Amino acid sequence: MKLGSKIRKLRELKGYSQEYMASSLDMSQNNYSKIELERNHLTLERLQQIARLLDIDPVKIIEFDDDTIFNNHNQQGGNAANYIFQHSEKMQAMLENVIRHLKEENAFLRSEVEFLRGAPKAGA
Repeated sequence: MKLGSKIRKLRELKGYSQEYMASSLDMSQNNYSKIELERNHLTLERLQQIARLLDIDPVKIIEFDDDTIFNNHNQQGGNAANYIFQHSEKMQAMLENVIRHLKEENAFLRSEVEFLRGAPKAGA
């Protein structure tokens, strides 16, 4: 993947627009777009400015591989989806307990409301 594409992917992951990036870098949106399209030469200084803006080390931009991010092949040997899948029974049991607790609390609160509706009004 080319450097401009890496910058674009990282910008999108941050939720930043090209306009925001360009404004923050004190350049036109058109010139910023050319960086992502690799139509402008990217200096080391500009790469460092972009990295600061994206809150990432410039080397990490160069090393960025969206397949690693989007397919979640990380050094921990797993990802969130795998974790959920591997622990789905535990998570299901936990969620069922939460639901049961909330149903009990709901029933209790309904009974309290009914009790208060039937209580004599103060001063009556």
